[in-house]
Amino acid sequence: MTQATEKIGLLFVHGIGEQKPFEHLKSSVSELAELLARGSDTSFVSCAVEDRTADWALPVGTPTASGDAPVTLRVNVVPREGAGDAARRHYEFHCHEVYWADLGARSGLFDVLKFWIWGLGQWAAPIYRDLDAAQVKQVAKPAADGRTMTFGSHLTAMPASVAGEFWSELGGRLKLWIAGVGALLTLVTLSLVKRVAASLTQSAPSPTLLVQYIGDVRTYEERARPGDSTLSDPGFPRRVAIRRRMVTQMVGMGARTDLHGWYVLGHSLGSVVAYNGLTEIGHALPNYLGKDQWDALPPHLKRDPQCPRREGEEHLMMPARADWLHDADVIDRKALFARLRGVVTYGSPLNKFAGLWPRIVATATRRLDGTSVFPEGSCRWLNLQAPQGPVAGTLDRFGATRVEEGGAKRVTSSKFKTRPFEGDVPPCTTYRTPIWQPYLLAHLNYFQNSQSYKQGVGITQRTQVAQWLIGENPGLDIATVRLPLWFGKLAAALAVLILTATLAAAAVALVTVGGGLGKQMIFPTPGAKPSSSDFFATFHASVWPILAIVAGAILLAGLLRWSTGAWYGWRLARHQNDNRGRDDPGMTIEKDWTPVVRLEAAQWFASALSVVLTVAGALAWWSGYRPAFLDPLHCPWLEAHPVAGLVCLELLLVLLAAALQALVNCVPVSTKQVAAAP
Repeated sequence: MTQATEKIGLLFVHGIGEQKPFEHLKSSVSELAELLARGSDTSFVSCAVEDRTADWALPVGTPTASGDAPVTLRVNVVPREGAGDAARRHYEFHCHEVYWADLGARSGLFDVLKFWIWGLGQWAAPIYRDLDAAQVKQVAKPAADGRTMTFGSHLTAMPASVAGEFWSELGGRLKLWIAGVGALLTLVTLSLVKRVAASLTQSAPSPTLLVQYIGDVRTYEERARPGDSTLSDPGFPRRVAIRRRMVTQMVGMGARTDLHGWYVLGHSLGSVVAYNGLTEIGHALPNYLGKDQWDALPPHLKRDPQCPRREGEEHLMMPARADWLHDADVIDRKALFARLRGVVTYGSPLNKFAGLWPRIVATATRRLDGTSVFPEGSCRWLNLQAPQGPVAGTLDRFGATRVEEGGAKRVTSSKFKTRPFEGDVPPCTTYRTPIWQPYLLAHLNYFQNSQSYKQGVGITQRTQVAQWLIGENPGLDIATVRLPLWFGKLAAALAVLILTATLAAAAVALVTVGGGLGKQMIFPTPGAKPSSSDFFATFHASVWPILAIVAGAILLAGLLRWSTGAWYGWRLARHQNDNRGRDDPGMTIEKDWTPVVRLEAAQWFASALSVVLTVAGALAWWSGYRPAFLDPLHCPWLEAHPVAGLVCLELLLVLLAAALQALVNCVPVSTKQVAAAP
């Protein structure tokens, strides 16, 4: 017995990097096909791929109305002998991609400089609690039964940031500081290696690898800046144009009536892009669409009486609302997601965005009738987390549970007494990949196939996720590591320390060789050949100066990020508080900015205090001044190595600045928690 072909949509969202159009799509479909072809205990599976990307004429980010896909994956499932009355099944996966790499990191000397200030200073960047100046005034309207219903309040909710959690924030800032050390050491080593290679090949060195990749995170996080926006969304942050690509593809797939179901798969930063599209307010979704796509939508998707909207404030929305849209035009998210079967995120930094930039991952709340827009019981969210991946998280700040002991036990983070966003997002479960994977490479190997004889949690987990997409694993019996969570964190911490120490040693060695000693050892002048002991002596003497330069650069970049960010926020909050309700008589935003002003002012004064302490410490070290209260801490080794003392001073100043900023965020400034606009 043979069933009809089941059509399923797959929407892939790539992460950071310099991907070319369809590059991530083709590699992902190839990995999926290889995993499906491994079959299962009850069936054989064969796969065939039709690649149309070479002749694909539509512009990047344009959804198809005809139903054609750049890549089609056809899957045939044949029951094994003894599998009972199971029938053959046929699937046709229509595979699309949200491509946004061309909107990511910029190039040029000035952009490279801004990137390094941003990245090295991230450990001290302001992190605020969910105080919001965009709460909408509640609008009371009579319902049909005569009762009063409240519209327009609390359209979105935000995850809990680390601000106000002293130890979590302090630990997060110290991790970011270590990441800055590793990045700067990488810059030193790669730059020297590239210069040597460029001199041998007689070519110019290419831009730094970190700017090309991590620069996408900066692009997505940054607020709007004059002259730094896309043509499609002038005056708005560049992430709005990236979200536009996601929403247009998502709406195009959700509007198709020929699909039996569809999935969204987001890797790395692409999971944040996907999340923003899936949790955008229904009233704001039409703003992302072109007129042709909007006109082509069926009428039932364009109205939703259960969707609250910012009545009278369309001019404040992001992105801007087109003039051909009516005030009542919305996307019915419940109808749009009616056939959404699941979301898969892997290597996702959503937890880090929640902790550092919660407003960017604000989430639309449920409908006015209290129901979820996602199909209850049939739509699930699977998150794969590699402990050795540098960005992956457990997503407990989004209500995710973790599977431990091979699926026998589900646990929820003790940080949250209730599951955040329950009903606002699909039920999420995190499955951890094997711990013993190469650091950094684990971030790229989530769905990489292995040899047919390969066994273990890793290949079993990948295969089971692939089988879930074709209904072979409806119970989500997915393997996960059995080791406790703290063990994975310890292994990741050790990997980071080893990698940082290796980069430091490489940087010192390259500086030693590049300083002329290496040349003298290879091409010595007559009668003056250096020995290996001279190399190690020079190497040892270069360690502390290089560490002092690295730590000092990160300290200065952090103080610059903190002071300028807090000063800008303070000025902006004061402006909004002074002009509340005056700029536009029709505005209904009546949030009192006073708590925000107080928090911003406290942050700026704390940053100024840290700058003063840093300057005083630098002057004291330069002059050799030693306070009397430090006499009990007398250390002859530090006195014999003054540069090592400078490194210790820089580390102490970093610790004080991080602790001071975390402490300021713990001071109560408001008794009311309010919602935020994304």
